[in-house]
Amino acid sequence: MMFYSVLTAITEFLPTSTLAVQNLIVYFFQLKIPPVLFLAANTVGVFLALLIFFRHEWASILAHLIQILIYPQHPKGLDERLPFFLLITSLPALLIFSCSNLDLKGILSTPFKSALSLLLIGIFFWIFKYFIKNIKLFYHFKLKDAFFVGIFQAITFFLGWNPFCGILMGAFLLNYQFQAAAQYSYFSLIPILIYRMIHAFQKVTDEPSPAKSQIYFFCFFTAVLVFFLVYTTLYYLQNNIHKRLNLFIFYQWLMALSIFLLSKETALLSYELVKKLMHSFSFLH
Repeated sequence: MMFYSVLTAITEFLPTSTLAVQNLIVYFFQLKIPPVLFLAANTVGVFLALLIFFRHEWASILAHLIQILIYPQHPKGLDERLPFFLLITSLPALLIFSCSNLDLKGILSTPFKSALSLLLIGIFFWIFKYFIKNIKLFYHFKLKDAFFVGIFQAITFFLGWNPFCGILMGAFLLNYQFQAAAQYSYFSLIPILIYRMIHAFQKVTDEPSPAKSQIYFFCFFTAVLVFFLVYTTLYYLQNNIHKRLNLFIFYQWLMALSIFLLSKETALLSYELVKKLMHSFSFLH
């Protein structure tokens, strides 16, 4: 359970499909999805790591927001407008998460679909890198950009992509530089993580039980471990993030390609294709 929590937490900050990674872990390692307490602890660790790593930026943003609330005025600088931008970007995702009838986990129900999702991410990432001019900086973000990125992120949920990946790709489409797109993606995760924490803790019953009290320590340890690992990952990616994420995409693409080629669905599709080709060939003769 701890392995599941840690690995899925780290993938929240990488251009990948966390859902695909979760499904592949469960499939290949025959693991069960951890209890709600573990998922809540996992989210808390990710949230604290993101909040503390960008503590100076968040202090500036909150200071400007409090100033606007106390002394109402039209926001001028990016720090003053950024909270509203992040809220607009997160709204489509929060609306999707709040729909109880929507089962996003079923989108990547097989290793074949999970591998296909990872392959698509690699292809899109490569296209955006070589065919789109990335010239805009972080301070160029506007209201319409925040809205577009939020809508694009919501659309990519149905491909199984995680929020970071959707926002990053959406910012690439608007010609933002890699560093600016990644930074805005990190900031946009905060409202989503807050919603996940509230939703996870709502599922946890308040009635104490011996079984639950025994796993409190492991949940706390998981949260601490996730915090340090995510913080270390962010620190590692901060320096030369473009090159290191390129390397990650390459290894992800190789892994997805291997799973894709070895899956039963691919074998069946290949068999049907060969069968049709043989039938067509015999019909021509």
